[in-house]
Amino acid sequence: MRTFIKYGKYEIFSDETRIYIRKGFLEETSFSISKDRVQAIEIKQNMMKRLTGVAEVKLVTAGDVSEGDEKAGVNSLFPFLPVDRACKIAEEILPDYEILQNMHPLPKKALWASLLKPSWLWILSTAALVYFKPEFLGIEETWLAGSILLFSLIVFVRIAGYTNARYLINGPFIQFKTGIVGTRLFISKRSKVIEAEVSATRWQKLFGLASIQTVNRGKPVQHACVENVPAEVASSFYSWYKSRREEVQIK
Repeated sequence: MRTFIKYGKYEIFSDETRIYIRKGFLEETSFSISKDRVQAIEIKQNMMKRLTGVAEVKLVTAGDVSEGDEKAGVNSLFPFLPVDRACKIAEEILPDYEILQNMHPLPKKALWASLLKPSWLWILSTAALVYFKPEFLGIEETWLAGSILLFSLIVFVRIAGYTNARYLINGPFIQFKTGIVGTRLFISKRSKVIEAEVSATRWQKLFGLASIQTVNRGKPVQHACVENVPAEVASSFYSWYKSRREEVQIK
């Protein structure tokens, strides 16, 4: 019911310079977005949307959102659309962007690096359970069951994070996909990225891995990051971002 009231009578159209959105069943809201202010595209799926094969497309903008209540810097473009259809329509409305669904997965060593990394949460929690030895329904081994359950949850989170993680550098475009139960696909252009970071912990260096991150303008500022990519990919990512000098003129 809440979704129907919020997105009822949803309409979207555009011209050469702006995107116009009108929505609301009981109370209509209208606003427009300058295409020049679009910093990135987000395609998000929660667990239910993944099960039904639909996604929500959002725009990350840097100001210049006229009227309405969509002034947080991330504006919903399509709340419910099949993933393929959502990508195609987003490209039609924003022809300066290109979205590719075939992305690079993380290497197998990234999975081992994630699984073998010590979990201080599990270690400290298990130590506390062993010390206090709580009982549930008179079962003395409750602490053991709790430790096993927490360990299984941590392993699931790490495997799911590895499975869902993707990255792609496609000419001037960059794409990151991350998530555990839900997923977030982040697409931006090199000219819109205001900061790029490459980092590697000691643990990552043991496996020849690194993390890459981009920062885009928005309210709030938008961060996108993929961990445990190959070190050579991180190096090429840094070189890719250095080419931004040729695309941006500083006045």
